[in-house]
Amino acid sequence: SFRLNLFFPGLYRHHHFFVITGFQKQIKGRYYLPYIRINFPRGYTERISDTFSSMSLNYSFPFSYPDLTLGPILYIKRLRANMFYDLGYGKNMRLFDPEPTVMSGYLGSFGTEVSADFHTLRIIFPLSAGIRVGYMTSDQKVYAEFMMQLNTNL
Repeated sequence: SFRLNLFFPGLYRHHHFFVITGFQKQIKGRYYLPYIRINFPRGYTERISDTFSSMSLNYSFPFSYPDLTLGPILYIKRLRANMFYDLGYGKNMRLFDPEPTVMSGYLGSFGTEVSADFHTLRIIFPLSAGIRVGYMTSDQKVYAEFMMQLNTNL
């Protein structure tokens, strides 16, 4: 497998455009390994496959710095958004929910993510929480997901 991340400046200060692409091939012996090392299009369940390639286009930017404090309970530093378009192609993808199915083809999605960066209970590690809303082009349905991240890279 290989993965490539490319970052570019956006249209304004603190905006950025980034591309993530990757390819994975499994040479099957007796069993497939359940390791998926590249990103699947958002909204889809990850699937084991013979080969899978993906590309993600993103434009990310902060839209507010509220510096809102609610005593020692919550401090909201920043609100940010990300717009994305994901595309992937897999050969012999296997999904085991609820019955085993095998398919080959394209998976795509696009949408937006809105999240807040904050500290809670005066914990030094910053948290991010938000919502992702998108449309899965292959399944032709809208989805929404809650996102949460703890950053420990001090």
